[in-house]
Amino acid sequence: MKMKAKGTAYYISIFIITSLLFLGCRETPPSYKKIQFPSTIVIKNQTQYKECDTIILALSHLIFKIDQIHVSILYFPENLNVSEQSLGDVFIRIDNTRNNGFYLFLRKNLPHQEIEELLCLEFIHIDQYLRGDLIFFDDRIIWKGEIFKYKDFDYYDLPHNVEAYTIQDSVVSKLKDVLYLK
Repeated sequence: MKMKAKGTAYYISIFIITSLLFLGCRETPPSYKKIQFPSTIVIKNQTQYKECDTIILALSHLIFKIDQIHVSILYFPENLNVSEQSLGDVFIRIDNTRNNGFYLFLRKNLPHQEIEELLCLEFIHIDQYLRGDLIFFDDRIIWKGEIFKYKDFDYYDLPHNVEAYTIQDSVVSKLKDVLYLK
């Protein structure tokens, strides 16, 4: 009987050690810093991505120094037209019913790491718009006074995208510095 008890204790201790190692190796979600944001930054998140609120708050207030904005975060509409279907995983539209209002549309089932990068990129475009450098139309943009038709350029060659992709890594890095505990 003593031999059986020792064997059982051995297996229980192996199980406990293995479980602790497994739990220690698991990637834990980042912990956010506690930050106070102005009430003039309004985020309406209607997606499963709960971290979007905090990311947009940090991007607007702490990185781009925008203290008045209204962003509605939604899933891609079910009835996208053909030109909108090639938009990638996220796109923005101006909300003309609000001062500094934007709709931000996301595809479903995006990984957390991708969401941060995509939101940073789209927020760069919001900043470009608010600075007056970028004006959106269905078939073209106006960038710093010059007209660029979407059909005449590769997506990555449009000037607002060149600027956005050039600074995206820096914005992602700043976001992580201001948002997450070390």
